[in-house]
Amino acid sequence: MKNPSQKLETGDWQLVVLLLISVFHFLISSARLRAQQPQTPSLRMPDVRSWFVDPNTQGPTVRADLMPGSDGGAKIIACIASLPATGGTCDARGLVGAQNWSTVTISKDVTILLGCGVTFTYTGASSLFLITGSPQLTVFGCGSAGPPYSIGYGGLTGAATLFTFNPTGAATDAISADANSSPRLTLSGFRINGNTNTRDHVRLNGTQAMFVDIDKMTFSGPAGGGAYTSGYAVNFNAPGPAALDFSRIRQVQIGWTTGGIRYGNANTTGSLVDQSQFASIAGRAIVGEYGIGQMTISRNTFIGCNQVTAGGAVHLKPNAGYATSDITFIGNSYQGNGLAGSGSYDVYLDGTNGLVVGIHMLGEQFNDAGETGAYAEVYAINTDGLFLEHPHLSDGQSGGHSSGLYIDSTNTNVHYLRGHIDGSSTEFINSAGATWTSQLPNVFKVYAGTLNTVSFSSTPTFDASLGNTQTITLTGNVTSSTLSNARAGETINFVICQDSGGSHTFVWPTNVLGGMTIGSTASKCSAQSFIFNGTNAYALSTGAANM
Repeated sequence: MKNPSQKLETGDWQLVVLLLISVFHFLISSARLRAQQPQTPSLRMPDVRSWFVDPNTQGPTVRADLMPGSDGGAKIIACIASLPATGGTCDARGLVGAQNWSTVTISKDVTILLGCGVTFTYTGASSLFLITGSPQLTVFGCGSAGPPYSIGYGGLTGAATLFTFNPTGAATDAISADANSSPRLTLSGFRINGNTNTRDHVRLNGTQAMFVDIDKMTFSGPAGGGAYTSGYAVNFNAPGPAALDFSRIRQVQIGWTTGGIRYGNANTTGSLVDQSQFASIAGRAIVGEYGIGQMTISRNTFIGCNQVTAGGAVHLKPNAGYATSDITFIGNSYQGNGLAGSGSYDVYLDGTNGLVVGIHMLGEQFNDAGETGAYAEVYAINTDGLFLEHPHLSDGQSGGHSSGLYIDSTNTNVHYLRGHIDGSSTEFINSAGATWTSQLPNVFKVYAGTLNTVSFSSTPTFDASLGNTQTITLTGNVTSSTLSNARAGETINFVICQDSGGSHTFVWPTNVLGGMTIGSTASKCSAQSFIFNGTNAYALSTGAANM
């Protein structure tokens, strides 16, 4: 036996190398053998809690496709039943293709995840979902995951999640909530097609506070068009003591329904309708009844509403004893509404029964030229505090009032700032048929931002309500002229041009002080600005001639 302190001889080193090579080959062979063996699939679900807004309400997760049941609906019912009383998540993304659906009753907090490329078809006398008590129901389709499953004006793109709702009985709701306390509802990323028996796609009849979030959804009539369902896409139907404390409806498409969104709660506070499209709707796209406060309607498109029923595409008319207040419109677009005939408008503010106060409209685009039915683009009656900033009124209707803004003489505190109108019809008109007269109390037109071209006459009238810049081309002498409908504080500009002959004279209106002597050079213009104090227009400059 060798002493440990002695050095290894050559044969000893060869033995060590052979041992190391043997170990290496053993490890490689073991790895290959394991790779060739069939792997047992893991049933452990990924942590989906980070995908959603409120991760604390998801609870345990169960896969629906592993549950018993003859179809998708039965499997989801079994999945929800297997969750504890405190609720959890039912992951149904493993269900694909064509699936039948059974009515799902929700009585505990549940999140349902639906997959892509799946169509659930329901034929029966009840609803897709029945919500009882005060649970939180959250349903996510694949359209909520973002591109390529995102929503556009054509509806959900990509392999979206679809419900075909074919109830056999009349006036049946697709999603129905009869809650006695505070239900919470979140819907995102799928489509519901109803038939003519469908009353409402989503109907909430709660008697207490409700919290609703609807995002990236499509609600439509049969097969996406061709006939109307009989109710609303979303109906907050609780006129008693109920309150809708929060609702967000965003990136939603609604078409071929009788109505769009109805706010029928006694008290609606903190609501948002944003980036949505309302198209081919028989009646009104947004209806506000009872009491509404602090609502924002922004960046939506309203096309072809009021196809059958007259009214406003946006129709705010509180019932007696209620008030609609603090409503903000921002950057919405309106086109082709009011085809039902007389009494149709883009926006209808009606304070006949209840109070309408504090309506602010910023950058609204009204593009209804060529309509034969719409009375006006904006109609206001008994409204206190109507603020319009930068509206674009492209008006040219041949029927009704044929005006961009119809202000009934009962309104007070109407403010109009920097507007623009296309077309030949009247920009403003009141119930007596006069344009922007003293019959409209407390009306302020700060700056119209439009050009009023006055046809030549020896006695022309310059109407300040049609624009703050007045222009005329002289083809003869003006012996007298009139300035009308100017408002205190308004800046008025005159541009007076000579025709190709030139040398025509001009007499200023008697209430215009400091007017220049206009130039006489042919085909040249003279310009001067004035400020109106309520009685007279005073020159702000000496003017410039022969430009």
